Amino acid sequence: MGDPYVGLRRVEQVVKRTNALGADLIVLLGDYVAGHCFITHPVEFKDVAQIPPQLTAPQGAFSILRNNDWWDDLFV
Repeated sequence: MGDPYVGLRRVEQVVKRTNALGADLIVLLGDYVAGHCFITHPVEFKDVAQIPPQLTAPQGAFSILRNNDWWDDLFV
């Protein structure tokens, strides 16, 4: 996540649209933190962490962490 492509507002839109689909199961596949040169403004994980729990599905919503998500001890 990070501006200009996936800012906080964009994450909120994705959650809203995903819930509108009425999926039975939601799986987020990791690498949420972007650290490449195309990011003009990083999105602080603490700011975005409140949004994905708003995902709803009868069978649940699950998140898989990948290497970029562990580098800064974001989930400790």
